[in-house]
Amino acid sequence: MGADGGTTDGKMTSGPTLSRLVAIQAAIQAALRPASRVPLFRSPHGWCETWRVEGCSSSAFLSGLEQGLEELNASPRANGFVYTLDKGSASHAHGAASARVRILTKLRWLDLAELYMKDSMAGLSLTCTIRYFSTGLLPLTVPGAPLINTFLFFAPFSHCGLPEHTTLPAIRSAVALPKVSITVLHRGFPL
Repeated sequence: MGADGGTTDGKMTSGPTLSRLVAIQAAIQAALRPASRVPLFRSPHGWCETWRVEGCSSSAFLSGLEQGLEELNASPRANGFVYTLDKGSASHAHGAASARVRILTKLRWLDLAELYMKDSMAGLSLTCTIRYFSTGLLPLTVPGAPLINTFLFFAPFSHCGLPEHTTLPAIRSAVALPKVSITVLHRGFPL
């Protein structure tokens, strides 16, 4: 881990320094995803959007997203949030790509944005579906939060409008690619 809280292996990007406890628990809770497991209980914790991205392929989009998130974390626009592209979650199969962005809020709750991209036949545009969800009731500053959140998956809590008003617009505007336009086609709660 670098002095600024970042590493070069895709685990963390540069930006605010995170405690070791928060960094470790973020990796565990991102894998467990406790609040998104049961369909009846996950809807209040989630949000979905579909974007139409013109002017690039999914691989170029992911590269621009990675660069943009690093710049966002280093700027005051991040507003205390930490955005991390999980490279280990990215995959390419049959013309489709996927990736996951971990978002640590100011108070260190962990939210996830899973991106599923499908290139057009010409490869000059893509459709990106984003599943965004809060992962647990307790923030990651609480020791043992991933385990406790797993047992509290049913507890009602809200994402407080973060995805539609704060984090997804920040991710959209962070894509560091010239001549690329992103249009929101659909937004709403997951089914």
